[in-house]
Amino acid sequence: MTGLPEHPPKGKIRYKAYYRDLTQNPFRGNGITVPTKTVDIDENVPFDEVEKLARDARENYEFDRVEKVAP
Repeated sequence: MTGLPEHPPKGKIRYKAYYRDLTQNPFRGNGITVPTKTVDIDENVPFDEVEKLARDARENYEFDRVEKVAP
């Protein structure tokens, strides 16, 4: 988790979003990588809003899921 402290600051929750690279073909032998993005967000932000933010930030990837990271 580059650039983040070991634990989220007080009042924040750490989330990790998972994406799929649509250009990768698992049958070509190159395997599948799972791009992720980890962020700390205020604990008062509802989960559905966090999921919307993750979907909007997907760039060239297809959004897969977002989950809380255990402290």
